[in-house]
Amino acid sequence: MFRKWLSGVYLPVMAFTYVMFLAAGANAAPVENIQITEPRVRAMPPGSPNTAAYLTIKNLGKSDIALVKADSPVAESVMLHDNVKKNGKMSMVHQHSVTIPAGKRVKFKPGGLHIMIMGLNKNLTIGEMVPLELHFSNGKVLNVKAPVKKQVTEKGNLSG
Repeated sequence: MFRKWLSGVYLPVMAFTYVMFLAAGANAAPVENIQITEPRVRAMPPGSPNTAAYLTIKNLGKSDIALVKADSPVAESVMLHDNVKKNGKMSMVHQHSVTIPAGKRVKFKPGGLHIMIMGLNKNLTIGEMVPLELHFSNGKVLNVKAPVKKQVTEKGNLSG
């Protein structure tokens, strides 16, 4: 009886829990005092040449670090950008690096800092995992998989 319960209920539940833990925690585990959470890529209509990625970077260390570069095999070019208001007009400005102060977090979100993914070499589908390679000033490289999500509101919340 116990063996039947174990194989019929307990093991599948534990396996499911383990897989969900890995899927949810893969991007949350800190590496060298850097923690990446909430990664996502904005879904765009088929044929769109560009999209953006959003995430939160937390610096758990005692000294500042900077995100200095991002790459992805799904695009020709990946750049760090910020939306800046100048003379009443919003424009995207390339950032050579983004500093994450010690003990703080920086959120990449619509209308602000974001990772611009340009020259897509394929259409991205909702639910697909997009690999991002994040390079930091301390020499560390983090590989993150960001799911493609529908729309993202101006506040950075998923809307669908």
